[in-house]
Amino acid sequence: MRMNAFGKILGIAVCGVIVAISVWGWLQVPKMIEAQNAIFESQPHYHACAEMGIHQETGEACSWMLAHRTLSPEERAKVLIHRGVWYDRAGRYRDAIRDFDGVLAATDDKHALIALAALTDRSYAESMLGETAKAWADADRVVALAPDNIAGYEARSALHERARQFALAARDFDPVIRLKPDQAFGYNDRCWLRAIAGELPGALADCNKALALAPDYGAALDSRAFVYFRMGDYAKAREEYDAAVAAGSKVAATFYMRGVTKLKVGGPNDGKIDIMQAQSIDPGVAARFAAYGVRP
Repeated sequence: MRMNAFGKILGIAVCGVIVAISVWGWLQVPKMIEAQNAIFESQPHYHACAEMGIHQETGEACSWMLAHRTLSPEERAKVLIHRGVWYDRAGRYRDAIRDFDGVLAATDDKHALIALAALTDRSYAESMLGETAKAWADADRVVALAPDNIAGYEARSALHERARQFALAARDFDPVIRLKPDQAFGYNDRCWLRAIAGELPGALADCNKALALAPDYGAALDSRAFVYFRMGDYAKAREEYDAAVAAGSKVAATFYMRGVTKLKVGGPNDGKIDIMQAQSIDPGVAARFAAYGVRP
């Protein structure tokens, strides 16, 4: 199982942005400005703005700061990046793009992490609006500006996946793994994409590597279960799905595929229960797996 690609990017890029900017700032600016940044970030409205939730109060707090505070360009960029992600999560993609444009306008250094996050997150919003050419341009720009940052490659992979180009989506994880060879998530995501693309020996090798790095990684156990399912080894797939659930992968995809696998090995009642549980979590799970050629 692969974590929602753009969702992961939004979470990593934006939640890490303020920390990264602070670290960058400590290398570039006097101590007085550090103190000013700390005071700014400790304000109650900014704290609420940076909550990264989907609640109305999050967006309202960001908007209040933009309307009622005199902000430096750096401060404005911080507030806009948070509100932009809030808009993304609320499905207000055009508003999100406007805020990400504002981040880029307020950031002189286009190599700064906050600018890279704005480009990555704008790519997601554009893709959700069907503006594929713009989305690709932003993802490619992140790669060009920061070839040693994984965000651009993950964004490109997500775009390939959305276009059902699963083999190409998997290849975008080659540089991710090169940059993060000791991190299990890259191997897991490439395993999952290779399994969908039918590249089963490579997929299994990737999942084995992910689990060698992180033996209790539920997403990788789920991915390896799917590889075994694709290979027709349903008994082994069921064992892996049970292990994934035990490891904490209690999501719709895992329950659904465990249910389908149980039906294959002769557990109709248990299988139906798992499938019903999966559909109660995510009503669209069956359609998503049907698109991969998997049906009960």
